[in-house]
Formats: sequence, C-alpha cells, structure tokens
Amino acid sequence: MSIVRTSHNKENPYVMINKNVMEQKGLSWAAKGLWAYLMSRPDNWHISVIHLSRIYNGRGGGEQAIYTLITELTKAGYCSKSQSFKKNGQFKAF
Repeated sequence: MSIVRTSHNKENPYVMINKNVMEQKGLSWAAKGLWAYLMSRPDNWHISVIHLSRIYNGRGGGEQAIYTLITELTKAGYCSKSQSFKKNGQFKAF
C-alpha cells in the first residue's frame, strides 16, 4: 500500500490519513496513534526517538516504548528504518 501525503502548513493545518490503518486489528492503539502523529509531521521531518519519548513520557512511555511501537509499525509494513553512515563507518547524524 502506498501512502499519498498532502502538504500541510500554518495555512492548511489539516491532515488526511488513510483510515485502513486505524481499522487494522493487528496494531495496538498506541502504534496507530504514533503512526497518525508521524503522518502529521512535515515531509522533511526526521524521527527522533528522544523527542517522541518526551511527548509520550508519563503515559507508560519512554525510549524503549517508542522503539517497540516503531518495530510494531515496521513489522506491519507501515514504516521502515534506515541509518546513514559516514565514510569512516560512524553513524551519520541528521
């Protein structure tokens, strides 16, 4: 399934999402919520687990909870992970 994103900004703050994801029985409510939040971010936005854990903190969250939700979304095919490397083999920061 492909995701078609529409631009949104201060003048157009609305987000249109595919409701099939929300009706997916195999996904937890938390994973659906994280997916909806990520889809509402700008196209050039990079996921930061630290940032997400701060938003989710106090709700049973934290970095490990975010990693678990990202893994759940990845297994269901709703996201993918990649990491860039520098020439010397170190992880590249965004």
